[in-house]
Parts: sequence; C-alpha cells; structure tokens
Amino acid sequence: MRHLMRLDAFARAAKRGDLPAEPVRRLQIPDAGVRAADDAPDTPVEFVMSTSVIDRVGDTIAVDGWELDNYLKNPVILFAHDSHDLPIGKAVRVWKDEGSLRCLVKFTDKDEYERGYTVGQLVRRGYLNAGSVGFRPKEWEVAEDRDESGGWFPPVDFKTQELLEYSVVPVPANPEALVAAKAAGIDVESIAEWAEQTLEETRGRGFWMSRGDLERIWKASATRSIVSVPKEEPATCGECGALLEPEWKFCPACGTAVGEKPKAADIAQAVSNGISAAIQARLEHQ
Repeated sequence: MRHLMRLDAFARAAKRGDLPAEPVRRLQIPDAGVRAADDAPDTPVEFVMSTSVIDRVGDTIAVDGWELDNYLKNPVILFAHDSHDLPIGKAVRVWKDEGSLRCLVKFTDKDEYERGYTVGQLVRRGYLNAGSVGFRPKEWEVAEDRDESGGWFPPVDFKTQELLEYSVVPVPANPEALVAAKAAGIDVESIAEWAEQTLEETRGRGFWMSRGDLERIWKASATRSIVSVPKEEPATCGECGALLEPEWKFCPACGTAVGEKPKAADIAQAVSNGISAAIQARLEHQ
C-alpha cells in the first residue's frame, strides 16, 4: 500500500481518459477532527477520515459513495500507509455522519506494539492530528470548472470509491512537535526507527512524502546524532503549513502547487544528495 497514487497524478490520468489502475491516497487535515474522551491509552480516538467538502485543491469525495464492506472485514490502522509494517491499531467503529466518514481507533497497547502505543499517545496529546485514506476510485468526474492549478491537475469529484486502508500520518506534524513530545515525556524513538527504516528502503524510489520531511522527523525524534538537514531554510506551504523542500514546488501534504513544476533532474540530484548525506552520517556515528 506504500505506492499509493497522489490525487494530482490521478487527475492528470483521468483528464487524458486513462483508467488509473493504482489506488489513491488523500490526506485529511482536520481543524478539530481528532477527539479523545481522555488520555487513557485504552480509550478509542475519533478521527474524521474524509469529508464531502471541496478540499484545498478542489477535489470532493462523496460520503454516500464510500464502500466499506471489504475494509470492515479487516479494519486495521496503518502508520504512514506502511502496509509492510504491523498495524498500529484497528477501527472499532466506522460510520457516516454529518457529511463525513468517521472512525473510532483503538491503538495497540505498549506490550503489543510499541510504535502503535507511541502514535496513540502523540495523537491523544495533540502532537499528531492528521490522517489519510487509501481508496480505489470506481466512479468519478473531472471538474475542470474548478481548476485552480493552471492545468497541472484538474479537480476530481469522486462519486463511488472503495476504502482500502486508513493511516495516521506524520504530516503536517513538524519537528518542533516531536521535540515537545519528548520534553513531555513521550518516548518517540520508535518514530525515529520508522523514519530511518523508510529512508533506507526508499532509496532511488518515490514515497508519498518528501525525503526532507523524513529526515527532519528522524532528527527530531531520535536520541542520537543523525543526518543533517539542508542548510537552506525550508519553505512552508501557505495552505496547510507543511514543510517544503527548497527545490520542490508541490506541497507533499495537500498537493498545492506553489510554483513552477520541478525538473526531474533536479529532484533526482536532490535525492542523491540526501542519500549520500545519510550514508556519511551513519558512518561517522557508528
């Protein structure tokens, strides 16, 4: 499930008349969409999985069009769409209400899976608050009348879609939030381990969030010295506040276009530089 198609890529394919074969992911950044009755680790947390309103890039997903039967047979919750890792929890209830798709998430206990327990603590105490649905579109329409991207990716109205998985994601959480979580006594080393593993596994391949974001999450959550971040001050998305790499012109969190489309050669060079820095740092600190 790690190779979910971005909505902008889906929109371009749909506009050409192609039938995209890969599942799609969509980030939900709620204003107050994560609620827990208390801080007890065994208390389920309510998430707004998806809404029917027009999102930041013009897309809509019909709440009544969600097909849930297959998901409810195995309602696991993942971290960052990582289906190769163990689930961090399960959805004990999924329902449609007030123009949104919602769920109650029960995170794993510490002795069951420490990363799931850590993510649950970060969510309950406000350090993580975003989720992302992975789904398979079945019926949709390209809404070119709402295209605000200059033709890069027209908005899509999804009419019917099958829910495949739901993930808690570390975007748009910033490194300062993880530093604050450590100061509050939350052990976030398992988040650093996830970022380190993901950096290694995605060498030469794409991932749904930028390598720079992964490195910043790694550095903020680890208890040891690790890779350095780019010297240039990162940009911030004006729509959702997520950190952007200086050479990237699309927000990795919400897909908003923030400038000219980056050249493939520049992206490849940036990734190569990041890999070299990571290898060098690991050799220096062994």
